[in-house]
Amino acid sequence: QIFWLVVCFAFLYLVVALIITPRLRGIDSQRRQFVEQHEDLAEDARTMAQNLVSQAEALRSEAHTRAQAQLNAQAHRLDEEKRAQLQKLDESIAQRWHNAQRDLLTHNQSQANKLALDTESIAERAARQLTKIK
Repeated sequence: QIFWLVVCFAFLYLVVALIITPRLRGIDSQRRQFVEQHEDLAEDARTMAQNLVSQAEALRSEAHTRAQAQLNAQAHRLDEEKRAQLQKLDESIAQRWHNAQRDLLTHNQSQANKLALDTESIAERAARQLTKIK
């Protein structure tokens, strides 16, 4: 029995040492090579991703700056348009004020002339009546 134990143990040792261990070492070596190769690729991909993120951030910042400049220009243009419209309104109001004052003065003069004529007419009638009474 010891003989067969030694034979079986020796056979198993040889199978493990000559067949299984080299295959496992080969698999381990292939796995390490695969990981090392793909680590380089992963590092390259990470670097590319970081570059893309940096470029995207730069583009976003540039777009933000351009948009802000356009907004400022638009706001300035709208302010200028508002000032121009307010100026036109001020001129229109001033012109209407001037016209209203002129119309009021004309109306007052007309009323004063009418009042003067009415006063003359009343004075003439009063004078006629006084002359009739005398």
